[in-house]
Amino acid sequence: MVLVVIGPVLDAAFNAAFAQELAALGGAVRFHEAVPQEQLYAAVSDSRVLINSSKSEGLSNALIESMMLECPVLARNIPGNAFFVTHNETGLLYDDLEQFEHLMHRLITDDEFVQRLKRQALEFVQREHSLEQEQRAYLSLLLSK
Repeated sequence: MVLVVIGPVLDAAFNAAFAQELAALGGAVRFHEAVPQEQLYAAVSDSRVLINSSKSEGLSNALIESMMLECPVLARNIPGNAFFVTHNETGLLYDDLEQFEHLMHRLITDDEFVQRLKRQALEFVQREHSLEQEQRAYLSLLLSK
């Protein structure tokens, strides 16, 4: 298994230290700056899990996109993530490293559970956050001003 971290460099000094740490891991973790959307979606679709480890997050589009692409999500249990993820139904939420490791192990070993999470997450996104619903919500917001 390989952990792939994707995102923009926000702090050059941190990124340099991070790159040194990654080099010491011998390829087990890879970093890519922002990639084109098509490549990102392909990578997520091919992934076993999307991990959101943010300590502070608004409403994460990455979670919704992953659910729509049928990639299970494992997210830190914070309000922004918990808004979209119902633990053990549409994804998994963790509070600490021990719980993260336990849930990751389950994602790796329990294919039936993973398939159920994928199905329920996709149904949730289609029911609650379809493109049409999002368009109507934005239009309603714009017209209310």
